[in-house]
Amino acid sequence: MNLLADVVSYGDDTVTLRLPVDVRRVMLQREVRQCEVRLDDGRTISGEQRRKIYATIGDIARWSGDDPEWIKLCLKWRYCIAAEREEFSLSDTDMSTASDFLGYLIDFCLRWNVPCSDPLYERCEDIGRYIYRCVERRICAITGREGADIHHVDRVGRRKRAEICHIGMRVMPLCREWHDRVHAENEQQIYQDHHLEPIALDAYLGKRLQIGKYNIE
Repeated sequence: MNLLADVVSYGDDTVTLRLPVDVRRVMLQREVRQCEVRLDDGRTISGEQRRKIYATIGDIARWSGDDPEWIKLCLKWRYCIAAEREEFSLSDTDMSTASDFLGYLIDFCLRWNVPCSDPLYERCEDIGRYIYRCVERRICAITGREGADIHHVDRVGRRKRAEICHIGMRVMPLCREWHDRVHAENEQQIYQDHHLEPIALDAYLGKRLQIGKYNIE
């Protein structure tokens, strides 16, 4: 259940909300103990966010051969179901929703290998989310090519990769060309030039990629 609430008061780590309906019965029946709070600061979608969203929808439409307006409606509908939220308009939605929807579109492009007119790292607003999906699917974060190497930013050194746990080690998915370049050139400068940030491997990624031990002992 998603509800829009009014903020009554707030402190350092406490917020009092007023809901538009009585939810006591639902909370008792389902034994609700936690809820998700999304803060809306009143800022609406920016022109840059709208441009990136429509450019990505256009790329997906060309890839699929469908009408862009139909693709927009279809993807918005699928996003709303996945995010469990109400319908929204790209003319006046809030910036947080616009950013999350853009991330959803970029995830779609990575999942289905949709060719895009701009590098996706230039469009995304959550670089950590983008890198995570690239690692998950072994896609080069710079070129978008499949079959990327998982470059260890935190060096393995002389240790045997198959015998150590890689959870927590920072990595970057790179095609062979860029993998060689980060070893031969200024690695940090390359990341800075492309607005990239390495991410730490978690248990899910370690197991999916079969990189060394993925259980912490």
